[in-house]
Amino acid sequence: MQIIYEQIKRGLAPDLDAFCSVIENLRHEGAEAIILGCTELSLIKKQYSVPIYCIDSLDVLAESTIKACGKEPIGFLFPSSGDLL
Repeated sequence: MQIIYEQIKRGLAPDLDAFCSVIENLRHEGAEAIILGCTELSLIKKQYSVPIYCIDSLDVLAESTIKACGKEPIGFLFPSSGDLL
């Protein structure tokens, strides 16, 4: 939460070491994937490289919306959200 509220929302660069530490701790606890469920976390993914197992909820929403409109999504970096289930 500190990364979101005290850094990104204030227009500061995120502490990438802290972000990576959170990811590493979650993976150590058994998480197979990390959901970037806050729009501010999508900004980290947009500006910096994140591991492929970090799933951006905005990407999933956009892909699902495109499919709901009967179109084929292009340019998404990980398997279709339907493939993740």
